[in-house]
Amino acid sequence: MIVGFTLTAFSLSAQNQLFATKKQPIHQRLVEQLIMKSTVVMEHSYQVHNLSSGKVVDGNENESYGRTYSLGVITNGAIIVPPSYIEPWRFDPNFRTRDDCEPRSFVARMRNMADTLFDTVDFDYGSSLDDEGTLYKLSFNADYGFRLDIEPGKKKGLYVLYSAKKPLAEQPGEKVTCILVEQPLETTKGRTTYEMGVPPPLDLLLGGLYLVPDLDDYGMLTFKVVGILQQFGDRWGLVTFVD
Repeated sequence: MIVGFTLTAFSLSAQNQLFATKKQPIHQRLVEQLIMKSTVVMEHSYQVHNLSSGKVVDGNENESYGRTYSLGVITNGAIIVPPSYIEPWRFDPNFRTRDDCEPRSFVARMRNMADTLFDTVDFDYGSSLDDEGTLYKLSFNADYGFRLDIEPGKKKGLYVLYSAKKPLAEQPGEKVTCILVEQPLETTKGRTTYEMGVPPPLDLLLGGLYLVPDLDDYGMLTFKVVGILQQFGDRWGLVTFVD
């Protein structure tokens, strides 16, 4: 499946004019491949078990009680995920806390942004990257992915915004599209969350990230990820990796 992109005021002039106007289609495909390869859709289902009997409540042992879908960002040796992946029941409106029951992780699956089918994966619980528990790190054996930008300062980068026509909870294999929006950002030490403002019109915003262009050790185009978009009520904020 081809994932559609719309480039909005996008250039990489800071990196020696890597995007020449007459070669835009070639470089656009390169950017698409780099970004889509390193972002994934994460599905995490759970069951509710009775504490006394250990049996599954409201279902059988082969069925889940609920699930959530999250954006995962691949870095070298890890996947960064939001808390909705770690504890899906906390973000499921149908879950109700009961003293005699507890939610337990059931099945974790993952698909590339450009795919429609999920693969079952086995992750540990994940360690929090900050004191607030806004981002978590899962071990993942990959020799590709974004490098983290942890340095405060002015950034000349872009938002990558992912959207779909239907919620993934209704249609897990729904086509995901994305747009790139060039926008400067300044990060400061001691602050990790930045309000994104009003996003451009999208069908249904699933999430996103903020990238800055970079060159790898071989002089090839790559990106560093500054932060991941998360929803806080009816607003979106960028949670960064700044030390």
